[in-house]
Amino acid sequence: MADLHRALHLIWAAPEDPLTALAAAAAGLPPDQQATLRGGEAKAARRLLGRSLSLVVVDLRARLEVELLGVGEGLVRGGGALVVILSESPTPDPSLEVPPFGPARTALHARLRAALRPVATPLPAVLRVAPAPAGGGPEQAAAVEALTAAALQPGARVVLVADRGRGKSAALGLAVAAARAARPGLRVGLTGPSPAAVAEVHRFGGPGLQFIPPGEQIDAPYVDLLLVDEAAQLGLPLLAALAAAHPQAAQLWSSTAHGYEGSGQGFLRRFVPALDAAAAARGAPPPLRLRLRAPVRWAAGCPTEAAVRAALCLDAAPCADGVAAAPGAPRIRLVPPAELAADSRLLHEVMGLLREAHHRTTPADLARLLDAPNLELWVAQREDSVLAVNLLALEGELPPPLAAAAAAGRGRLRGQALVDNLLCHLGAPVAVGGWPFVRSLRLAVHPAARRRGLAAALVEATHAAHPNRVFGTLFSASPELLRLRARWGYHLVRVGATPSAQAGAPSALMLRPARDAASVPGGPSAEAVRGLVDGLARRLARDLPVLLPLARAECGAPFDPDLDAALRAALPPATPLGADERDQLLDLVLDGPAPMDSAAAAVEACLPFAPMGPEAPRGARALRLRFGEGWSWAQVHDLMGGSLPALQREAKAALRAARAAAQAAGR
Repeated sequence: MADLHRALHLIWAAPEDPLTALAAAAAGLPPDQQATLRGGEAKAARRLLGRSLSLVVVDLRARLEVELLGVGEGLVRGGGALVVILSESPTPDPSLEVPPFGPARTALHARLRAALRPVATPLPAVLRVAPAPAGGGPEQAAAVEALTAAALQPGARVVLVADRGRGKSAALGLAVAAARAARPGLRVGLTGPSPAAVAEVHRFGGPGLQFIPPGEQIDAPYVDLLLVDEAAQLGLPLLAALAAAHPQAAQLWSSTAHGYEGSGQGFLRRFVPALDAAAAARGAPPPLRLRLRAPVRWAAGCPTEAAVRAALCLDAAPCADGVAAAPGAPRIRLVPPAELAADSRLLHEVMGLLREAHHRTTPADLARLLDAPNLELWVAQREDSVLAVNLLALEGELPPPLAAAAAAGRGRLRGQALVDNLLCHLGAPVAVGGWPFVRSLRLAVHPAARRRGLAAALVEATHAAHPNRVFGTLFSASPELLRLRARWGYHLVRVGATPSAQAGAPSALMLRPARDAASVPGGPSAEAVRGLVDGLARRLARDLPVLLPLARAECGAPFDPDLDAALRAALPPATPLGADERDQLLDLVLDGPAPMDSAAAAVEACLPFAPMGPEAPRGARALRLRFGEGWSWAQVHDLMGGSLPALQREAKAALRAARAAAQAAGR
């Protein structure tokens, strides 16, 4: 079976090198059996997930986008080759640079070199590929049998999970073919992120199996069998809507979950538990869980797979439960970046905790963890075992010209999410860009060590270490997190009207004023920080009744029923909107980079002065549908057609005219 391992070839080259030797070596392979993935093109690369190729080239010279390495390795079939191209010398990744905190580090480049080099072989003059593996093993056969039985049982639910190359898509196709043979006329709804992503299901499922896009499948007529492949590439609201649209059908859900799919670990951490809860509510057994472990597309024990998994920490896991639950007070400390890069056990336990606690942890987080110049990693450890982590990002301290450019909409701020939101979305004074901030990125506690105050201890330690900085955090809003952060002194100041397609909840921005901001040279006074936070919170209290319907429309699926109440409870009482403040807020929208949602109440106040009826200009009708009827922009666009950006510009022009009409009327 050694000829069904995948070869790994490493090439060291400058970005401008033409790589003629590689082109010559690959010249004899069919073009449709090759793919080249380049740094900066992860979105295009994800469209290839589910395919099986003879040669995949991962060119990381321009940008060290390690997600591509994980994608590329899984695309190569047994007997094929993975070619990884790295720069001759480590250079900082410009995408990780965060002014003014300096250039990125280069620890990830060294990690890839150390993990891949031992198993790499020289590039041959001519690449020859062994015949593709034929057939699956007993594990796959058992899965096909279980899937076939479920496909013929109304209301059955199955979740099939496997690492790449384990033949899960082929198993789905074989099961569908068997079910259709057993029951002619079986109505099958096959969907997934794209036709290419479910190509293997088509190949084994037999003629007449039709792919239906997920949005269309939700509204499709009744089906006997709903089949969703590569499910983790779909957002959580879309998955929930698919499940709810066909309650009587048998449902087969299949995916990998390495973290570079659209919802990452969210498919396993959030959607599958939701299937369990739905089954319990209707008195049905929980979904059958199947896991394929033996590779089918290549031989077991493939060194290329092992090397890539090690490089990307894909096997990272927290320390053992018994170790985490043992008595004894942990020590809390800041981990130096060099120590994290050099200590493989520490890195794996940190990544394992982050992956367990946060469904959006991806291989790109490994790059940021090792190389981003503004990150701080705090851990709670007992001896050498990591019980909890708190990952922070230093932000702010922008030079005035850079802050002014961002506030005017001339470019976005990389790695400065708090400042970007404050300047570009909320219209904070330009001086706020120079304030010192800390953003809480990820907080994770080992499941066996929870409810012992570790999270609070870590948070307080980091607060104490930065007494003069303004702390903030951005997250997909949930009642639990809102209440938890409020107990630690954080105040809700922004709710996004465009929820994440993956998380299915609006984003929340919370700030915690510094204790003594005035002690930072050039920094704000503590009173100035509290004034900004209080003003934004009062403004949000007024905007929230308008924002929440917009966010629900954009999400396309219900929120947690307790979320509305939790958001309102986190805010002070709303204050009336006067004409002067209305016009100041609309200036941010009409003459700055802020979206109209950022001044939701002010926009709503102008609607009575916008033209009505079918003869009204397109922009006025779009404005009323969006802010008066609570439609999503996609719904407005579907009704009115044309270009969505052009339609939004017309709506902004209609808003400007409506404000002028309100001012002329003395309102």
